[in-house]
Amino acid sequence: MGGLVFLVGKSLEDAVVREAAVLAHGAAQRPQVAEVDRALEAMSLVTVILESRVTSTVKDESWRGDVDAMVTVPVRLFFGTDLDRARVEVTELSPLARTYRIIVPPPRRLATELITDRESANVDLGWLRFRTRAGEYFLGEARRKLSEAAAAMTIDESQALRVRDETRTRLVRLVTLVLGEQEAARAQVRVDFDDDLSPNPPTTPTTPTTPTTPTASAPEAPR
Repeated sequence: MGGLVFLVGKSLEDAVVREAAVLAHGAAQRPQVAEVDRALEAMSLVTVILESRVTSTVKDESWRGDVDAMVTVPVRLFFGTDLDRARVEVTELSPLARTYRIIVPPPRRLATELITDRESANVDLGWLRFRTRAGEYFLGEARRKLSEAAAAMTIDESQALRVRDETRTRLVRLVTLVLGEQEAARAQVRVDFDDDLSPNPPTTPTTPTTPTTPTASAPEAPR
């Protein structure tokens, strides 16, 4: 009798999972039109995009069995500088040569993008916990904390230096394109960051903070 009950429950669970997948596929076919609240002026230039992965885990302990849910997605970290605060200094070296010095704020992270359609999810369930209830509930909790985990991510010293160097390179290339071929042939373009000009420029931490994977335990969890 117990085996029959288990098989019936398993069949119902599989049917619910299939129906949810069909509904999700149908919703994906109808793109939502954005309702714009306001448009903000911005002159931030993205110069470097770093790709990584972020993981969020949630654990729940119960006499009915433990639940361990883990969700991992690719993430893109966008770094750049604010051109609205840029300053340009032009020095005439001779009638045929001049120097353009561009001073901008140091690069910083401008945005974080989670690639949720390439998600990898895993859930381990105790003997009295169901995938359609406890499993999906805690996977949802893990997904909800992905943004928090991504926002807490940091980069190490070598990557921070790489971001600065590549930002200089991109800005030099941009200014050279704006100047045009004729002017660029007789011009030297140099890019400095604000913190390079300060008496005590900040140093990149040698021991970057490593983000911890957020964990959570929810009371009144589903069976």
